[in-house]
Amino acid sequence: MSIQIKDFNFETTSNINKVLLIGEENKELQKNVFPISTTNIKKLLENNKISVGYNCDESSICYEDNRAIEYIIPIMYISTQVQILLPIVINLISNYLYDLFKGRENNNVSFRLVIKEKSKMIEYEGPISGMKEITNIIKDKLK
Repeated sequence: MSIQIKDFNFETTSNINKVLLIGEENKELQKNVFPISTTNIKKLLENNKISVGYNCDESSICYEDNRAIEYIIPIMYISTQVQILLPIVINLISNYLYDLFKGRENNNVSFRLVIKEKSKMIEYEGPISGMKEITNIIKDKLK
């Protein structure tokens, strides 16, 4: 299990209460590239009454299926209500992935989460079981 916390500055004109999914800009394609899991994660959050948006126009999105050994979650940007949203988002995703990977030996996940109020990016790589601990670890490290 690996958790890293790095400085991260991200500017957005959006000041609405949402979890923003951040794509990586591909200048050659002139698109924002998201992992293939993005649509499932967006539906999961929306089905649980969490408002979700993108950091770009939806017409400029393309999806990348990298066939990695781990499940890659899109970068999520939480700008408001961090103390409330962070544990909810992590628990929803870890429960979803636990069910998805039930019975499989390899259940590694990779995700990045940006916390606006601290200008920090949290990177997690490891087993789904470690996600349950991440909320407390993040709270401790971001004090």
